[in-house]
Amino acid sequence: MPRRPALVITGPTAVGKSQLVESLLAHFPDAFEIVNADALQVYRGLDIGTAKPSKAQLLANKHHLIDIRDPNQSYSLGDFQNDALVAVDQILSQGKIPLLSGGTAFYIKYVISGYLETPQASQELKNYVESALKAGGLDALYVLLQELDPARAAQLHSHDKQRIMRSLEITLASGKKNAEFIRVKTDSLYDCLCFCLTRERSDLITRIAQRTVEMFEAGLGQEVESLFRQGYSPSNSALKAIGYQEFFVQSTDQKYHLRLDLHEIKKQVQIHTAQYAKRQMTFFRSIESLQFIQAPVREQYLAELWQSINMLREKVKKWQDCVNAG
Repeated sequence: MPRRPALVITGPTAVGKSQLVESLLAHFPDAFEIVNADALQVYRGLDIGTAKPSKAQLLANKHHLIDIRDPNQSYSLGDFQNDALVAVDQILSQGKIPLLSGGTAFYIKYVISGYLETPQASQELKNYVESALKAGGLDALYVLLQELDPARAAQLHSHDKQRIMRSLEITLASGKKNAEFIRVKTDSLYDCLCFCLTRERSDLITRIAQRTVEMFEAGLGQEVESLFRQGYSPSNSALKAIGYQEFFVQSTDQKYHLRLDLHEIKKQVQIHTAQYAKRQMTFFRSIESLQFIQAPVREQYLAELWQSINMLREKVKKWQDCVNAG
């Protein structure tokens, strides 16, 4: 099967990805369906803090991979690989362009460059690891990893739950050490037109501060309170995310409690988000084939982008013809 044509719009948080996507949708109505490439927007209930598209936006344009997990469920790069491929094939079969939009750098790197091929754990195996965690705690899982793959265990902090669990899944699914997969790399399944939005650092910091204020005004505190009442906390990896973890404090008995000092929480969210945006840009600059666009995007460049989209539509038609021909 030929590589799948797709459009990628990425960039650091608050850079203006959503505005560019909206311009594309307005200029090319019915040409795209959107595939979420944000690791947090997959979670139900994490809406305001993840800048998830509004209900009106979700109704106006088809979105994939949004609200597909509860906050206490895991979602790995492997899950994204599988789910994105299914969504992209569905979109292409309709003659539309898959538009992958989001800022999770590892997702973008996989789409553009391919990624390390590691075995996928069955749901039964995932349930086994989850049960072992509940029965013996994280310390027991870490000891098990030390027994099965001591080299990998030595690379991880004993409290790094997500990586410990994933490392165990790889070892148990394959019977091999994690290091044996380091050099096994797949080619990309996608023929991408890939853009990364950038901004002057000072401008981006201002936008991050403003968006943080808007999130609190929109009810971010109430959203976190609701999640906490449902039993979710940073013990679930989803709520370790920036914009959520800052609301919690852990007592000496290891239980989580909500903080009350909203002014300090808001300040921490702004600082952590700015630090995260800097790390995102460092990672994006390491990805080959990523074309950088300075925001706000000039009209002249938008015209060039529209022309590139028309060329991408031709690739979609050729892909369909090739697949239909068998």
